Amino acid sequence: MTNTQFQTIEDIRAIEVPWSGESMRQYQAVPHMTLIDNIKEELDRRNIGIVKETYKTARDGQQLYGSFLTDMNVDEEMSAAIHFTNSYDKTKRLEIRSGAIIKVCTNGMMRMSPTTATSRKHVGAINIELAF
Repeated sequence: MTNTQFQTIEDIRAIEVPWSGESMRQYQAVPHMTLIDNIKEELDRRNIGIVKETYKTARDGQQLYGSFLTDMNVDEEMSAAIHFTNSYDKTKRLEIRSGAIIKVCTNGMMRMSPTTATSRKHVGAINIELAF
């Protein structure tokens, strides 16, 4: 992740979505906000709250890396989390991973243990289906 920067949700909204090909065989951009909104809607539908949102972008907003720490605590040292990636420059697949965030030590270091992962190329009819 070269030149990554932390971003606010307002910064993510301001990133221009590139043109997508008309043919289903061509690249289809999935707007970063569509991905974020769909994940939030699914969490809300399941009555899962978001405790912390983190967004990073690279390549002038062409790549998105985000995570949601949820209010689903397994115990004092472990919480459920969602991590996702997306790109407009064809360098990353749309990926959504859910798992447990485990605090490793008091300096705040975390370890993600994925339990569910979804990955999708940006071709064909893009329909974000969340299953976690």
